[in-house]
Amino acid sequence: MEFPHELVAFQCIVADKKGGESIMIPVENVLPWIDDEVMKLMPSPVYPFGDELYPILSGENGSEEIRYYRTQIDRIIEGGASPLSEQHRSAIETLDTMLQQSDQFSQFHLQPGQIVFMHNNKVVHGRKGFSEESDRLLYP
Repeated sequence: MEFPHELVAFQCIVADKKGGESIMIPVENVLPWIDDEVMKLMPSPVYPFGDELYPILSGENGSEEIRYYRTQIDRIIEGGASPLSEQHRSAIETLDTMLQQSDQFSQFHLQPGQIVFMHNNKVVHGRKGFSEESDRLLYP
């Protein structure tokens, strides 16, 4: 989306029994772990989201926001659009490595009836994989 929803909510109707854990990392937990070189590259509006280029990080001094969906970036680049410089590609590799550090994120397994609310640009969020036969159902 060109302008993602600011607030997002997901309600669990059917939980996956074998996976699908939710992962969340507030942007303020990400920032201290990003080195200065990567921090200089994240505000560059060169990262593809949809048909446009945007920065991964924007704002400053406590108002930072993050926009990051690695799968989408990779899919757009593989499709031949908007190649990233080696520096910018390296920056997202570094960001990915940091995001995978287990002590940096909260992980939880939504149960039926539970709802999670988040500020979409203040939290990096995703989920772990689940089985093909999963009947997991979340309502946005």
